[in-house]
Amino acid sequence: MNTKPIQTENCHKNKTTIFIESILAAILFTGCQTVETNQNRQVLHVLSEQEALLENVEAERSQAKVRTQVAKSETLTTAELHLAAALHALKQSNQALREALKNE
Repeated sequence: MNTKPIQTENCHKNKTTIFIESILAAILFTGCQTVETNQNRQVLHVLSEQEALLENVEAERSQAKVRTQVAKSETLTTAELHLAAALHALKQSNQALREALKNE
């Protein structure tokens, strides 16, 4: 006869423990998702700033004064072509990363 109250007490303890663990798990999962979302926003912000910087560099490189100086040297012309290709590749990479983050 004494086993019933002990079993009922153990059952309530188990239910309480499961309930508390479920609540804590839900809070942790929500917290982890929030951290990931904040990180994605920060990465997107950095990508936006980087794209603005790339646009400024390209605008600077397309000025007539710079073009005439670059045209005077074959080495500078080659370097300018390499720089333009690198800037273009970086812009494409930023766009691909931006799309991947948005699709997550």
